[in-house]
Amino acid sequence: MTKDGDLTGKIGKKLAGNNELDDYLVYYDHGESNDEKVGNIYITIDKEVNRKTQIGQLDIAIVRKEDSHAVLLVEIEESSANPKTIIGDIFTFLLGNYVIFKKKNKDFKVTNETTFLVLINGNEKPERIKNIINQKAMLAKKAIRNDNALVGKIEIEWYSSESELINIIRSIVK
Repeated sequence: MTKDGDLTGKIGKKLAGNNELDDYLVYYDHGESNDEKVGNIYITIDKEVNRKTQIGQLDIAIVRKEDSHAVLLVEIEESSANPKTIIGDIFTFLLGNYVIFKKKNKDFKVTNETTFLVLINGNEKPERIKNIINQKAMLAKKAIRNDNALVGKIEIEWYSSESELINIIRSIVK
């Protein structure tokens, strides 16, 4: 039996070593702690990261090398997720002002070129539910005045294998 985060660590390591992503840095959680790209990626309401300002964490951040601009921010649900979990992931992100990789004290800039991606494990891919949640999230995004709400796209995708998960991420970063 695998523990939570094992898949995230594997995916992060594969993406970080991927030649197709040479113009980017890949930061991820749940890997070997001695790796400089492995650590907590916090969603916060203030630039200082502590228990009073942290509202969530992400699994993977893919940022441009040149300016730490967030291209893709990823939350991976390694077990199946219901609409409440998906909505919670999205709104936690939108209500934040910063995405910070604390290990390197890096603040990843969220702009209209950034995509926030929620990946859900499961063979069943309920397109209708995905579309409803995505539509409502984009409407809410317009009403929220926090920095993370500047995100350009919010995507929800289901995956059933490690290779499918990696392909989804690669297709968005291209």
